Amino acid sequence: MEIWKPVVGYEGLYEVSNFGRIRTCDNYIRAILNGIETKSFRRSKIRKTCRNDSGYHRLTLWKNNIQKCYCVHFLVATAFIGPRPKGLTINHKDGDKLNNYSDNLEYITVLQNIFHSIRLGLWSPVGSKNSNSKLKESDIVSIRAKYASGHVTKAALAKEYNVAPSHIGLIIKCKFWKHV
Repeated sequence: MEIWKPVVGYEGLYEVSNFGRIRTCDNYIRAILNGIETKSFRRSKIRKTCRNDSGYHRLTLWKNNIQKCYCVHFLVATAFIGPRPKGLTINHKDGDKLNNYSDNLEYITVLQNIFHSIRLGLWSPVGSKNSNSKLKESDIVSIRAKYASGHVTKAALAKEYNVAPSHIGLIIKCKFWKHV
């Protein structure tokens, strides 16, 4: 069953559900048109979300003509789990950034979150699966083969692959990319 709670800091304006949905609250809109004040009733409406650059659902909330963007999982966790303790981060238990059900969220340390993502296969500290990697496994094979041929220098390879010459040296010596 879907349960709705007020969005913390936006009580009376927005509500968040344990299913990860956000809606506006029922309210009256006051307007002045040609000097006549009118009030109209506005029914609650489910808000649409979009994805941010990291792949999380986000949306913009308004209060007193000031807008602020929030990730949906932050609003759900704050309403259903409580305020985030200092030093902890929000984790999606199933590894799906788009699953914002309250029972799929928990507070854990950043290190626990990293181990969790490695365990689920979402992140790898080695190889091209690492988001910081400039090279792919095929590049490593090519670098080693070109250097072994004796026709190219470490500096030339570094320039070709846009990495430091010292990095090329460590790749050739199998200090980096040992798994390839």
